[in-house]
Amino acid sequence: MGLLLKIAIFAVVAYGVWTTVRRWAGILGGGQAKTPPPARRETSAQAPRKPVVEEMRLCPVCAAHVSVAAAKCGRSDCPQPA
Repeated sequence: MGLLLKIAIFAVVAYGVWTTVRRWAGILGGGQAKTPPPARRETSAQAPRKPVVEEMRLCPVCAAHVSVAAAKCGRSDCPQPA
């Protein structure tokens, strides 16, 4: 047999041995321990929230509805309090 064929057969056998060792190590508990993902708990942060309702009014300058609690928009003629 040629040298290249011997190298190819050695590579296939080495790969097979490596794969078998890794599988046996996984079955027997060696190597890294696989922990299950944490269980999802229902918390208040994940619970659906009620929608926020704000009082709105019509802006006399730009004719858009803005929140009563909104600050000035930056325009010189903005009627919102600072």
